[in-house]
Formats: sequence, C-alpha cells, structure tokens
Amino acid sequence: MTVQNEPNRQEREEISVLKKENLELRDELERRESRWAAASERYKGKISALERETTELKQELKVMEEQRLTHWMKQVESKTSDEQQEQTKRAKRKIPTNQAVVRQAAHIKQTDRHEEQTNLTWQSTGVGSKMGKGKLSGQVQKVPGRSPKKAVNVKSENKSVQFRGDVVTSSEEGVQEKMPSDLKSEGKQKDQLVEYPDGRTEVIRADGSKTIHYPNGTKKDVSSDGLSIVLSFFNGDIKKISPNQKVMYYYAETKTQQTTYPDGLEVIEFSNGQVEKHYPDGTKEVIFVDQTVKYLFADGSQESVFTSGVIQRVATNGDVTIEHPNGQREIHTSEFKRREYPDGTVKTVFTDGRQETRYSSGRVRVKDRSGQIVVDNSGSSL
Repeated sequence: MTVQNEPNRQEREEISVLKKENLELRDELERRESRWAAASERYKGKISALERETTELKQELKVMEEQRLTHWMKQVESKTSDEQQEQTKRAKRKIPTNQAVVRQAAHIKQTDRHEEQTNLTWQSTGVGSKMGKGKLSGQVQKVPGRSPKKAVNVKSENKSVQFRGDVVTSSEEGVQEKMPSDLKSEGKQKDQLVEYPDGRTEVIRADGSKTIHYPNGTKKDVSSDGLSIVLSFFNGDIKKISPNQKVMYYYAETKTQQTTYPDGLEVIEFSNGQVEKHYPDGTKEVIFVDQTVKYLFADGSQESVFTSGVIQRVATNGDVTIEHPNGQREIHTSEFKRREYPDGTVKTVFTDGRQETRYSSGRVRVKDRSGQIVVDNSGSSL
C-alpha cells in the first residue's frame, strides 16, 4: 500500500481555511493588544497625574485647615481677654454709680424733711392763720429748682436707675438695647458672614449649612449635618462626599469621573464611554466603547468577552484559549496552536510546521512541514 504524497482537494481546502483563520486571528489579536497597551499606558499616565494633583490638593486643604484653626484659637483667646477687661471696667464703674444714687436719694429725703419742718413751723407760729390756706399750700409746694412730683425707682443694682422729677439714669455698660426694628426682625435669622485673614470667607446659614470660599477660587459646601460635602476646585474639578461615604471626583480637563464606594470598589468613567471597575480583591474590569469586556485578575491572568460571543482567556504563562459561539475551541501555546471542533475532531499545528489531525472516529493523520502525509489512519509511516 502506497502513501499519498499530495493532499486531496478537501484537505487542501481545510488547510487553506485554517491558515486563513489563523492569520486573521493573529492579526486581530495583535491589533487589539497594541491598542490595549497604548490605552493602558495613556490611562496610567493620566491616573498618576491625577493622583499627584489630588495629593497636592489634600495637603493644601490640610494646611489651610490648620491655619483656620490657629486663627480661630487666637480669636477665642482675644475675645476671652476682652471680656475679662470689660468685666473689670464694669466692676470699677459700679461704685461711683451706686454712690451717686445714694447721694441723690439722701438729698431728696433731706429736702422732704426740710419741707415738712418748714410747714410745721409756719403752722405753729400762726402764719397760716394770717395767710390763706390755699396760698400757704401753694408756697410750700413751689420749691425753687424742684418739681412737686418726686419718685424713686431703683430697678436693680446692675441695671438702670431712674428718678421721676429730677431724673437720673444709669444704664449698665456693654448691654445693647433692642430697638423696635430689632424686635420686629427678632424671629428672622440671617446668614452669618465670617472673614479670615488668609482671605477665606465663610457663610453660615440658619439651617446650619455653610459655604467656604478660598482665595484660589475653590468653594466648599457643607450640609447642616456635616455628612454631605461638595468641593468645587478652581480648575473645574468637583469632589462630592455623600452621607453613605461614597466619594465622587470629576476631572474637568479629561472629563473623567471616579467614584469610590464604601466597600472599596472604584469606578472610572471616561469621556469616550469607556468604564473601568477596580475591585477590592485586585480584579479590574474594563468595558470598552464597543461593549467588549476585559477582566484583569490579580494573579496576572486575563479574560476578554467580545460582542460576537467569542471569549478569550490568557493564562499567567501566556497560553491563550479562545472559545467560539459555534462550539469550537482554540488553544495557543508557545509550542503549538490547536483547534477543537464540536464533533470531537482536533487539529494541531506545531511551531516546526508539522500538522496533526485526530478525528472522532479514531483516525490520525500527520503531515510534515512540507505538507506531505507521514502517518495515515492505518498507522503506517513513511
């Protein structure tokens, strides 16, 4: 029995199809890998720059917060010192005010006693009988330099002292009296504006929320409970902290949004529609614009799911496994490339050019690098 040296028509067609598919897959894989590598390097550079900028901004915020606390402590100490000085002044001013009140009250009492004695003297000498009763009463009541009505009203030691007739008023120093307009607007609380020496301004609202404006143009909005914070940076970046500790950072220059969740998940959304997810276990998921999904695992292995249904897995040693929707399976290693068909047929092409086909029926056919059959199904060799 002679061995055929030339492949038949069907075998030539199969070889041609396999070579064509192999070349197409290799070219497609190389194109995709080059695009992925370029995009990965570009994104790594952007992320590194953004991380450096974020670190610098955090340091700047820390310094500004320390300056704010230092200035606030100085204000508190200054206010306490001013209050102590004011209390000392008040204590010194209480003595002369009280002495004036005592002297005025004693003078009024002495004048009243003098009037009573004068009236009794006139009545005892009979002057009252010679003069009319009404005239005497009129002369006694009209005392030069005094009003007929005299009243003393001492409210308290620390508040105002008033006299009707000869009026003496002494208000406690440092107490601001409310005008009628102030009384009308007493129930309406207005926003409080605080200005700091470093140029910051802080607006504190009635509900407890506040807005801080920094000299470089950055603005910080804090909710009344302090759990929601929005930072609008001078370069257009925006950082939002939600009550559930979810942090969203928007990069204005690249139009990229990075969201960090409390469980450690990070989601990066790029302006072109690409989305990256970084999981706490080190796994990275990349969703490309064409909806191709690529997984980068912590051990170095990869998995890509294409929209056509093709799934490609890359092991840590570099071996590639491709699964097609029609049930075919490819294995690419450094030694061979193999395709497995649903009917059980397995075709292998080695790096030295040899080809091996194993059919489900048990038939085995081997060709050398020149395409000549060296083994047929009967197991004979050349």
